Amino acid sequence: MFTFKIPVIRHFLLILALSLALGLAGCAGKGPTLGRTQSPDAPALYAQAKDLYGKAYDEADVNIAVAAYEKAIRAGSPEAACDLAQLYLNGYASVTPGKDETAQQAADKAAFRLFLQAAKAGYAPAQYETAVMYAEARGVDRNMAEARAWLLKSGEAGYAGAQAKLGDAYNSDCGCGPDCDCGASCCFGLPRDYDKSVYWYERLAANSDKSAAAQGRSKLAALYTEGNGKSPDYAQAAKLLQDAAGQGDENAQVELAFMYFRGRGVPHDYEKAVSMHEDLLERHGENAYGYN
Repeated sequence: MFTFKIPVIRHFLLILALSLALGLAGCAGKGPTLGRTQSPDAPALYAQAKDLYGKAYDEADVNIAVAAYEKAIRAGSPEAACDLAQLYLNGYASVTPGKDETAQQAADKAAFRLFLQAAKAGYAPAQYETAVMYAEARGVDRNMAEARAWLLKSGEAGYAGAQAKLGDAYNSDCGCGPDCDCGASCCFGLPRDYDKSVYWYERLAANSDKSAAAQGRSKLAALYTEGNGKSPDYAQAAKLLQDAAGQGDENAQVELAFMYFRGRGVPHDYEKAVSMHEDLLERHGENAYGYN
């Protein structure tokens, strides 16, 4: 969800600095507390924290950036809470470990605490991250019921990552039952359900994020093509793939080329299929999709 890009030399200096000084970011296993109500200046404080972190070069800069994130969090910014939680998880900010716990365990607990606070405040990305933490037992005991509840809240709130995960979960069959311990990359203990998978892929396809919507159409097309116990709907699949391919979704472009090659849902057009494959090869290289 969040990505922090740091040049190699700066990355080394930051990690060295953090190992020496950032135990001050919070007490054992905790960290700052999200304000119950968001103050008017919370968005500006969050933007300032992001800017400071983006420009951080040495120990002093990092300390200032983390302090700015904490200030934004206390002002009620759920975005700042999620960013700092990710910094904890990735080792770019730290908390002091408690007795008999590792630095990573302390970081996981602090991250989970921030995600949960932001989730309870109604922030959909944090609800998704909370679900993942519960499923992966990071910073909290595994609880698949809680994981499912937060995942559903996030999906219903319109978060694309949760909608994709729900569609995938209902389309999988891990066979673990409701208390599965496969982790967030698996099915969240949800039973295989074609109609519910369609529902969540349709929600994803209607997402306001164009890239996410294209991904949703591609996933939905695959579901219609496979059928999963029902008759495949190649015409509907082809229409969805055309829409997604038009938005630049490369997986959809690949699958649409094969639809033309096989004549499924669209007229059989060998020349068009070859042309589409050649275009993909030119843009991505011969190993991109296993072509020869």
